[in-house]
Amino acid sequence: MELKQLNFFLAVAEDLHFGRAAERMYIAQPALSQHVRRLERELGVELFDRRGRNVRLTAAGRAFVDEARRVVEQSERAASVARRASDGITGTLSIGYYPAMSATITPELVQSFLETAEDLSVQISADSPSALEEAIFRGDIDLAITSGPVTRPGLEQTVIASSPIVAAVLSGHPFNDRRFIGAADLEEEPLILTGRSADQRLFDTIVAACHDAGFTARATHVVENPQLVLPAVLCGLGVGVLPAMSTATYGGDLTRSITISGVDPIEVVLVRRIDRTDPSVMAFWDATIDRIESNPFMTGDGLDLGGDAFAGDEGARAFSMPRAEAGENNTTAPIFDTDDHRFSSNGSST
Repeated sequence: MELKQLNFFLAVAEDLHFGRAAERMYIAQPALSQHVRRLERELGVELFDRRGRNVRLTAAGRAFVDEARRVVEQSERAASVARRASDGITGTLSIGYYPAMSATITPELVQSFLETAEDLSVQISADSPSALEEAIFRGDIDLAITSGPVTRPGLEQTVIASSPIVAAVLSGHPFNDRRFIGAADLEEEPLILTGRSADQRLFDTIVAACHDAGFTARATHVVENPQLVLPAVLCGLGVGVLPAMSTATYGGDLTRSITISGVDPIEVVLVRRIDRTDPSVMAFWDATIDRIESNPFMTGDGLDLGGDAFAGDEGARAFSMPRAEAGENNTTAPIFDTDDHRFSSNGSST
């Protein structure tokens, strides 16, 4: 019994017409009939009732259809697995990501990729940008989705998206009705920042923007986990300064984020070691580039990434967490003062 015999049988079973089945299978009708006859002889049963001008499946034929279809489908799956194994798109791919910048992008990229790499498993881990860069360099992970740019020798990056820097404020703040502010508008504001040890690029970008605007930022709270910036804002501790993408998991109407114009956006990049050219790594790399070229991640478009498209014309994004009133925090400190209040990852103040 040959696969082509099963395919010819299934074609006739679907069309119940030898002529149409032969045309669809690109074979002469006499040849198709011979293949079906040969199959019937091998099985020792008649699969079709050919009396008159009509063709019908016999009881044996009806019973055989489902089994024949399973055999054909399984053979196709086996061939596909063999081809993918030959291409190297099997095994496990380890991807690290920076939750503050890529918590929304990473799932979409991974899910989309796995639709075309069924025999590949993916392991996901989360860490800070510096830790991810080190893990990539050491070869502990295959790829990283993190904040950029990454300039370390031996590593290659491709930009996935960029995110504007925003000021997150309680809904009653004077910035609330503005679509944009400048860095200079932050001069008198108590700021909540992500610490340099947690995200050096973000910290340096914000400090440089304040310096260029002619003042030293006043950081009343420095958090070691970027995901604690918004909770600190909601506690009335000041104005949070963070990438719009870092606000993507919040919703509601208690706080607003306003784009800070004139500040360099933070890039989201996919990173690999230059010498890592494993088929699975390159397949994800190429699939991501294709995705970006065909359907770029746009701030506020498609994925809810925040920024000045948060709330239509107002350019504000709302968040929902327990209400806190503004104006109760009067503590200020220079940006590098050792007396800065710091939130630990468990939310306590030290």
